[in-house]
Amino acid sequence: MSIPRLLLRPPVIISTLAIMASLGVQGMLEGLVPLHLIDKLNRLNDNGISFVILGLAFTVLVPIVGKVNDTLISRWDERMRYCLMLFGSLAMILAMVLMALAKTYAVLMVGFAFFALTNLCMCIPAQSAYGDFINSMKLPAVLRDIRSRPSTIWATSSTTALVNRLIYTLTIASIPDLLQKTMGVSRASNGIVTAAFGVGGLVAGSLTGYISDRTQNRLIPQITASVLYVVSGLILFFATRFYQIVMFRLVLGVASSVADTMLFTTVADVYPANLLGFKMAVIFVFDNVGNMLGPLLGGQAYEHMGVNGIATIAMALGAFELIMVLLFVRNSLDIRRALADSQVTQAGVIADKVDSSTIVSSRSGLSAQPSAESDISIISKTELNDDLVESTHSKPQRMHLWRLMLQLQVVGPTVSIFVATGMQTIIETILPLRLFDKFGYSPATIGIAFLIVGGVLILAMPAVGFINDRVVSRHGEHMRYYTIAAGALCVFLSQIIMSLARSYAVLIFGYSVFAVSAMVVIVPAQSAFGDFINSSESSAMAQCYSLAWIAEGLANISLPPIASGMYATVGFLTMLMSMSAVLCTACALAVLAFPVRRIWLLRRAHQ
Repeated sequence: MSIPRLLLRPPVIISTLAIMASLGVQGMLEGLVPLHLIDKLNRLNDNGISFVILGLAFTVLVPIVGKVNDTLISRWDERMRYCLMLFGSLAMILAMVLMALAKTYAVLMVGFAFFALTNLCMCIPAQSAYGDFINSMKLPAVLRDIRSRPSTIWATSSTTALVNRLIYTLTIASIPDLLQKTMGVSRASNGIVTAAFGVGGLVAGSLTGYISDRTQNRLIPQITASVLYVVSGLILFFATRFYQIVMFRLVLGVASSVADTMLFTTVADVYPANLLGFKMAVIFVFDNVGNMLGPLLGGQAYEHMGVNGIATIAMALGAFELIMVLLFVRNSLDIRRALADSQVTQAGVIADKVDSSTIVSSRSGLSAQPSAESDISIISKTELNDDLVESTHSKPQRMHLWRLMLQLQVVGPTVSIFVATGMQTIIETILPLRLFDKFGYSPATIGIAFLIVGGVLILAMPAVGFINDRVVSRHGEHMRYYTIAAGALCVFLSQIIMSLARSYAVLIFGYSVFAVSAMVVIVPAQSAFGDFINSSESSAMAQCYSLAWIAEGLANISLPPIASGMYATVGFLTMLMSMSAVLCTACALAVLAFPVRRIWLLRRAHQ
């Protein structure tokens, strides 16, 4: 089926409109509710509590709505999905009326929680309808083969990383001009825009991993992220006020969080630990291609077409990713199970051959007693077969998010991602201001700075991933934590260079050193998540990788406003030196806790 015919099928049209409407309204409310609390209800400190209530409502209602959806379909047929979507759309209107007429904070929160229910009544059946429609299609044999390969998961995840970073960085170079010149807001508001991205990412990151692991489905979140990219572009296209820019970044944060969680999770699903470092590094190469081209492309589009040009590019990229996911992406857990079954079959064949050859040799009198080497070979093959059968057919252990957060192997990488991505966000927020204030550069020229740094990363990233895998294969997985600590030290040294820079060249050199150092932190940290889940035989892969986005969301919420305020009051040097010193020290201490405890336990065992 061709792409135009696919997009014109009623199930695809209805499901897409339902998701766009529900998530678009959610993005609107996440931007308007904080403003309404401040302007109308005079509640300055309740914004965080409001989103906690929304997150709890989603957490409680997701399994309930999913169960109702499945029950309706099992009793009647798949058309009940569309009845549930219709009910959700009508109930959402009632929720909007309730929130609009609310005179107290309690009534407003009741409406907010009711909206969560109506949102799920639209999104869950709509996303399930995508899978039903794709599964019902008779795909060509070549396409089925492509969809079943781990390399396809790796390629589509890399492409998703490129699209994700492109859309995110399109507005970086133009934010100072758009906010300060066009809208006339203060420079401290730049941090609020970045924090809005983190709020969306935090809410989505805390839910995406749980839902994906609970439903054992990786495809639906990827479709959702693609649709949200289109929604964010629509919001930006019609944006004329500051709160609309905040809404755009909020929805974009949700989309980016879902996409990032899934792209790393799906790769970890289908590749072993000794290959994850290089695979993750290549994904970050594509991520940094987007980081390199996004500001340049966005700056040029903004200068020639204004904000509408950036919005059009964002919508086009979102539509491209949606088509790619629908055509080429399969649930990675299905591929994982197929690979495991294939390995079990191969191991069984090998064991049968070894057994038959042993019998033949003993009957022919060539060897009255098998050698020790042959005994070891037979035992190892048999044990290998038994282990694979057990790992394939045993039920995975459940591990909830709060238990993951208590594991030292997870705490260190999570804190390191918070620090590395937080410092990256600080630089992305402050560097355009620094280049504008000190050198007077235009948005297009500012974009060139990100182009240079992106080029450096493209050259360095494969080497970072390759060296990381070699170190782990030679010395063990605990070496990832020492690598992260060394990367944190290099990050601090790069910030010293940037803070003391008196010329554009030295500033960009320091930024390039930071970018490579940050990847030395992030690549082994992302690989450590997959190592831990695979070794613990847990089904919480997506939840573990969602911790990375929760950490990034918290960093985006908390650090840019602090950096913007300090930049306005104490200047670039003091801000960068103090924040990098505190963050890098915290990263090193957190990430070294696991290997230090490991050494202590080994010495204690030998005493």
